[in-house]
Formats: sequence, C-alpha cells, structure tokens
Amino acid sequence: MSDSNTPTTPARKTREAVAKKEYRNAAGVSVDIDEDAVSLYYESLADKKSTLIEVGKLAPEVQLMLALFGASTLATNVATQNRSAEPSEQLPSDVDAVNTRFGRMDVNNWGIKAPAGRVMIDVDILAESIVELNFAPPDLEAFKAELRTNDSLRSELRNNPQVLPIYDRKITEKKLAAASAAPAKSLADLLAGFKPAA
Repeated sequence: MSDSNTPTTPARKTREAVAKKEYRNAAGVSVDIDEDAVSLYYESLADKKSTLIEVGKLAPEVQLMLALFGASTLATNVATQNRSAEPSEQLPSDVDAVNTRFGRMDVNNWGIKAPAGRVMIDVDILAESIVELNFAPPDLEAFKAELRTNDSLRSELRNNPQVLPIYDRKITEKKLAAASAAPAKSLADLLAGFKPAA
C-alpha cells in the first residue's frame, strides 16, 4: 500500500500513429531509406488523404534545403540520445556522438545497420588509430582478426575518447581520397533514371 504522502506519477498515454510514412523507390515500392529510395509517401490516417513527395525530381536547391533540414534533425536526435544514454554508454560530447553517427553513413548505408558480412567500423582504420597512440599490439593481424569478431571490444575502442578523434580523422581522409580518385559522373548520368518534367 502506498503512503498517502507519496506523490503518484500519472500513467503516460500511448501515442497513437497519426500518419503512415514510407520511403519508395522509382518503381513505387516501399523500401528502406538506403535502398534506392527516391520519394516519400505520406498518408494521413484521419482522412486517408495521401501524397507522394518525389524528392528526386525537386530542384537541386530544394533538395539541398531538405538535406540540411534532415541533417539538423538527425544531429539533434543523436545529441539528445547521447545525453539520455547510460553514463557508461555516453560519448564525452554530443558533438562526438553526432560525428560518429554521420561518419557511419555511406552510399546505400544509412548507418544504423550493416549489410550481411560487413563490419560497420573500419577495422584497419581502428587498428591504425591504436598504433598511432603507441599501443601497437605484438601481432597486428591477430589483433585485427579479434576486432572483426569481438563486437564489444570493437565498439568500445572506437568510442574511446583517445581513439575517437584519430579514427574520425582517418575515416574522413579515406573517404576524401576515395572520392577524389573516383571519376566524376556527369549530371546526365546522375539523373538518367528520372524523366525531365514536361
């Protein structure tokens, strides 16, 4: 029996869905955001009205505005999650959490899942970061093999305050090097899958 002087916490109402949202590909099939999605389907459950926002057909300037708004929203969500996490799971700064989350994103990978057989943390870069900190293991290849199979160790080392900035710098350098080495596609090639507006 509760003490009459003990304040009670009112039960929170469960929020009911008010809309149905789907990412869709060029064929109109519902897909994950990183599976060739080109549009957003939005349906109001109250009146059953719906719309299809074909992002791929919007002007580049509008796409950039949407991208910036999305980046701002994601950064805010990640920072909030970092502050709400258990102390042992928090990164030293919300900025570290934001950089880590955006650093996981890549072509066809939103950054919250790893395709089959893929380790989301770059083991080679992680090992290089450890070496740069003068903590080189006696057998580097055996150490990398352990990192590939030990999820907990891989994650803890990746998020270590000493390792974090070095890893992020090396990942950024690797991505920039790959981007500069890749041949630039023409605008026509990039938009080949979309028909120009009539």
